[in-house]
Amino acid sequence: MSNFAAAVCNSSSEWSRLGYKHPFGDDFYSLRDYVPMRYDRETTLKAIDEVPDEVLREFYVFGDTEYIIKNLEDYTREGLQHICMWNATGMFDLEKTRSSYKVLKEVLAFVKG
Repeated sequence: MSNFAAAVCNSSSEWSRLGYKHPFGDDFYSLRDYVPMRYDRETTLKAIDEVPDEVLREFYVFGDTEYIIKNLEDYTREGLQHICMWNATGMFDLEKTRSSYKVLKEVLAFVKG
């Protein structure tokens, strides 16, 4: 899967907790350190390519309808009471926008019962 660029903005401590080294260094903290103009295109794209799926899945829920619903059920068993869903697909792949909204509609139908 293509990596979600925002995952680069998770702090290095979160990456480390999952057993990974952050591409911007061991003490990277995005609110303090991430200034996009400080990184050239190649550095940024390389960092995005280094985002492991496990880091993505720790911070973002994505996939087909069944996978997302299973995740939400797991989170509910752990105490989840509220969700805020954001469909970011169109920012990365316009061709998948329609199908992603279909998935979101099915997930929301399940959530609403």
